[in-house]
Amino acid sequence: MVELDCAVVGAGPGGLTAAIYLARYLRDVLVLDDRRSRALWIPRSHNCPGYPEGIPGPDLLDRLRRQAERYGVSFRQERVESLQRSDDGSYILTCGSETIHAQCVLLATGAEDVQAPIPDLDGAIRRGVVRHCPTCDAYEVRDRAIAILGAGDCRLQEATLLRSYTSDLTVLSLRRPLEMSEEERSELLSTGVALSHEQKRDQHDGDVADRIDQHLGRAEQQRVMAQRLQHEPDLRVVTISADSAGPRPARRGAP
Repeated sequence: MVELDCAVVGAGPGGLTAAIYLARYLRDVLVLDDRRSRALWIPRSHNCPGYPEGIPGPDLLDRLRRQAERYGVSFRQERVESLQRSDDGSYILTCGSETIHAQCVLLATGAEDVQAPIPDLDGAIRRGVVRHCPTCDAYEVRDRAIAILGAGDCRLQEATLLRSYTSDLTVLSLRRPLEMSEEERSELLSTGVALSHEQKRDQHDGDVADRIDQHLGRAEQQRVMAQRLQHEPDLRVVTISADSAGPRPARRGAP
């Protein structure tokens, strides 16, 4: 059995930063990771302090890992299968046939995205064509045509945020009606957003990733992309019309 002070489960930026601090507090630290950090998908992060030109996600993780290793942090590519607390308050982790005993465990497992049915989605994410975080990435796509992939009970917070960055915004609901409360609808309308519903067109033209690469420059491209996302007859597209929406609202604090 491996004995140590702290086990960190997950080697994204959060887990690696915690490991660095713990090691500098003279703790014996082991990081367990299955190499699935969402940061590996980031083509270039521009909101990480200290990198004025931005930094690719894999490079950021590599730098953090090397910094942690400098202070004695150990790494193991494993997936934790079970975690139990002992009577004395310590923890037992099981990784395959091995058992690890740690006085404390820090869970930095992050989030797992519900992926849209897009061919070569991983490639599109690594190219920066499909993005997961409007808060992180909206600045880089300001004044460009943006499509939001949202379905079911999507509450359109993303649409409200992105409306400050572009006047050309489309919500693709992936064959499910986009459900909104009256309060949410009123909130969108108050920002100058107009909603219209369109049925799927019987047209097959081009690869969806290519269509996104073109940043949905025309309404026809938007419809083709939506149709390609899911070959279902009941696909619905909710379009936020730039023509009828008017100028985008001023950002808070703007003159």
